[in-house]
Amino acid sequence: MFRIGGYINLDNSDVVQGQKFRVSIGPKKNKISFIQYLKPLSSQFPYFFVNIVKLEPESCVTIGIANQDISDEAIPGNWTNTIGYESVSGKCLSSHRNNANTIGKPVQKGDSFGLLITHFGASQSTVVFVHNDQPIATRYHFESDHSQYLPTITLENGPIEIEIMWHNSALPNLVPNYETNFTWIRPNDELCRVTDASLFENLERQEDLPIQSPVALSRSKPHYKCIQMEVSPEGNGSSVGIASCSPLKPTPTCSLLRDYYTWLPKMKLKNGNSIGWGVFYNPDSQETSDKSEQLILVFVTFNESIIDVLFVLQPEGGFFPLVLMQPWSRRVKLEIYSSLNNEDVNKLTKFYHAKLAPAIEIYNRDAIESTIDPNDIRTSSHDIEKIIDKTKTIIRIPKNKSGLHYIQFRKPITPERRFFFIELIKMSSGTNVVLGIASSMFFDENNGKLPGQMFDTIGYHSKTGYMYYNGKYHGNMMGHKCSRGDSMALEMEVFEPDMSVAIFSKNFKPVGTRFLTLKDFNEFLPTFAVQNNGDEFEMNVYWHTVVSMPPHFNVRNPEDWCYPEGTKIDSNDKTFILPHHYDHSVCLQAPYSLHHKYNHFEIILEEDFDKNNPPPAIALCTACPFDPPPVSQFKQDYLRFWPTGEAMTAVKRKDRLGWGIFYADEDAPKDEEQLMICFLTINRQVVYLRVLFQPPGGFYPVVIAPPNVYKIKMDFGATRVSTEDFAGDQIKSIILDANKQIEIEKKMISQGKNPREQNDDTKRSKMCTII
Repeated sequence: MFRIGGYINLDNSDVVQGQKFRVSIGPKKNKISFIQYLKPLSSQFPYFFVNIVKLEPESCVTIGIANQDISDEAIPGNWTNTIGYESVSGKCLSSHRNNANTIGKPVQKGDSFGLLITHFGASQSTVVFVHNDQPIATRYHFESDHSQYLPTITLENGPIEIEIMWHNSALPNLVPNYETNFTWIRPNDELCRVTDASLFENLERQEDLPIQSPVALSRSKPHYKCIQMEVSPEGNGSSVGIASCSPLKPTPTCSLLRDYYTWLPKMKLKNGNSIGWGVFYNPDSQETSDKSEQLILVFVTFNESIIDVLFVLQPEGGFFPLVLMQPWSRRVKLEIYSSLNNEDVNKLTKFYHAKLAPAIEIYNRDAIESTIDPNDIRTSSHDIEKIIDKTKTIIRIPKNKSGLHYIQFRKPITPERRFFFIELIKMSSGTNVVLGIASSMFFDENNGKLPGQMFDTIGYHSKTGYMYYNGKYHGNMMGHKCSRGDSMALEMEVFEPDMSVAIFSKNFKPVGTRFLTLKDFNEFLPTFAVQNNGDEFEMNVYWHTVVSMPPHFNVRNPEDWCYPEGTKIDSNDKTFILPHHYDHSVCLQAPYSLHHKYNHFEIILEEDFDKNNPPPAIALCTACPFDPPPVSQFKQDYLRFWPTGEAMTAVKRKDRLGWGIFYADEDAPKDEEQLMICFLTINRQVVYLRVLFQPPGGFYPVVIAPPNVYKIKMDFGATRVSTEDFAGDQIKSIILDANKQIEIEKKMISQGKNPREQNDDTKRSKMCTII
């Protein structure tokens, strides 16, 4: 009946209708205890919840849905095709991802939290997370096998005591029904006040404060409207639209399907104006379920009149009403309707018939373009099985087929389709999976080597976490190991003639960047290698041709930075707690390089320091070291400031240290040969300037923690600084001197001399300026 791991104590082993099931663990630190009920949730029993009886501040209870294959040391939500709700953080995760329009709330002693499946779909189901009987977030559950919808709970860092109401013991009156007892999902009371169940106020004037329905629009709830109770003097109001339950997997390529639709009025809004959205299904057929994937007509209303229509592809589970409140539009009133009037039905029926044929044409064209041809997948042996399942390609290697196996997709990645990922479904601890880019020649001439171990190739290795390029794995970041239940991904972030830049990710979080020196873009072929010892292997591949967009990383969110494996993050305090590294330094790196809209980063020297315990260093670095090192002094792969020696006297505890960039010619094309000015700041005052060529892919913000530093605090309050203050004779003089020195370097190089070997202080002074 139960699968149990760790230190679970059960007060009883029987599940009785109407009775709670008590579970506890003792004071175990850094240990995960696991209980999974082997009876799946169903449309008859779709809901279970947990009451928190005892919970310490550092303790965590996670509830979720997982299959039987999940490790009993894993946490639901942090495993492919599972979902989970974490008590300590309030995060609601689906296949490792937390990003969605709605977010969860932390759970404390005395609270209850649960999850309700609102639609059991063929490829994805919709789930509502519940906190103290109120809906607080929605997520897709991407498991297609309903027999594997097993309630799963983990307990970390006891003592913990909980009471579980399993799905088949919950009485009908305990199961939420948001179709009949409708209530909106909204932020907590400190951010959003609600009166009479429909009037909402943005108390802290936050941007994009979400209010979402827990259920999708349907024939029984076809339309909703948002009354703008307060608009800005310019006539701007809150954003009103429809959205999917959470981000789709993979991000759809069809132009008819998007995660979110909104409508921006061209006129100035006035207080009392209303904007609404609705859905209209095939009027000639009532047989198709409202929640199935299908072409539908969506419409926009302004002051209750239909003013715009659009044919879209509804994702399985439907579209959810979503309003994003704004600082300038603090109050809105929301109303949802159970029917449409006859006039609107007649009008929408005409639109439906008129626009259906063009929509079908677009849908069919995308279906053809995104279809995976098995002949486009090269394999090194016939033992490798490849199964095409819509957007997913299943790769299997049967048991007892040990050795080195290669898989390559014949279609190159492009700037428009630049991201692909895999999910590791079955693999042993001894298996190594390598995800990378290589040319077609690599497949025939690899000599038993792996992607990244040969020139003009790159590869991310699951077993070590190393990210190889041209036979080396050196870089700011050393990667993260991956195993069963994880995902691995590659995005070609920058396409450049001489060197392109790839960013690797694990579980949709960045882990590091590497240069790709392959010059022929037509040969940028997704390539895999699998080293196994005879155990069965299976992975799901989502080729770039079925993924429209890579995940977007937020440079102001520390969780979206690259950091060493084992790092703990306090997102509220913007702090990294680093793992043990007593004999070496470790780095943090931003996911993207500095550019016009993100041209500065900084840290706060939070801890005491002295000459024996120096503070962290900050640097501007290329995606990985140049190989070979450049000859010119104006082409560098890193620029570092480490306050040691005399430089330590320039800073003190609580100071801010930062690096920034701006361009010598802001209107010039952003290519490798453009001059840029790098500037060092202390407490947001510029103290140093350096002229360099912009490297391929740009300079990435990097923080270097020496062995004595275990805490790094970021400050994201100045990620974009004005460069107007830099205009003037001083800058012109620096650029002029740099251009003169560049000409001298060119002459030296033509004479066979190495400018880096020249130790002329006069020359160096023209490259940099101390202010």
